[in-house]
Amino acid sequence: MSEKYVGYYHSPIGILEIVTTRDAVLSATFVEKEEEIVSDTKILREVIRQVDEYFKGKRRDLEIECEIEGKGFQKRAWNARTDQIL
Repeated sequence: MSEKYVGYYHSPIGILEIVTTRDAVLSATFVEKEEEIVSDTKILREVIRQVDEYFKGKRRDLEIECEIEGKGFQKRAWNARTDQIL
């Protein structure tokens, strides 16, 4: 299991908790308050920059690497769903 890093973005609709590895986003979830110690990594800074641009109307799509966690079936289901969206 890769080390996880946590960052927060205070969006107009709530606090977004972003969890990453060194290379990819694992999750982005709205939370009531900041609970983890914030990490300062290159990927977190980039994700927060892109999310900020999105909420400011300067960006429509995020260009971020995501990593899917789960068992074989779960990953296949997520990958199939992602292919439908894209």
